[in-house]
Amino acid sequence: MRFLEFWNSLPKGGKARFAKEVGINLSRLSAIAHERIRCGAVAAMRIAAACRGIVSKQEIAPHVRWPKE
Repeated sequence: MRFLEFWNSLPKGGKARFAKEVGINLSRLSAIAHERIRCGAVAAMRIAAACRGIVSKQEIAPHVRWPKE
């Protein structure tokens, strides 16, 4: 699943709760979801962990050279 799909599937108030859980500003998360800004590796790992495996860090930040797992 793409991060934008996950982001748009969150219920009313869910985006703010998700942003608080991840520790990233709501407007910045929205910009990442809509691909207006790139997401760094650390933020991508935090977002992926908060998504509980629904969205991968590779999907969130494809420009990062992730090590083979």
